[in-house]
Amino acid sequence: MVRSKYCSLKDKNTSKRIDVKECKFAQGSYFIIGLGEKVIVAQERMTTNFVYVFDKNEQSRYSWQAEIRSSLDGLNRPPSQFSVKICKKNVLAKNNLGGLITARIPYIKIDVPFVILFRAFDIISDKDIMD
Repeated sequence: MVRSKYCSLKDKNTSKRIDVKECKFAQGSYFIIGLGEKVIVAQERMTTNFVYVFDKNEQSRYSWQAEIRSSLDGLNRPPSQFSVKICKKNVLAKNNLGGLITARIPYIKIDVPFVILFRAFDIISDKDIMD
């Protein structure tokens, strides 16, 4: 592993490393195997059944986004993903839809306004929506 105690260039100074075409900015922690560089990359997986909330950047049309990946214990299926997004007020100002909250649910390919979901699941009445 480059820059480890087993590296053949460990005790050489910077000028000798440059002579053997080793980059002086190389951080190390990669392997040279058969004249090729190999890197071990750690991969992280988001925990299921936990809500993650993200503050979106300036270029995004959303100001906030929340995601949850749901899975049932004991089933060998990929987790379902549900996300909720809040549109920035200035993005949809021409349609007077600023601050619109949308949801992305499994098996539906478009973002659905949250009000429609509340009505579809009979959580809120039409009168309450209009108020």
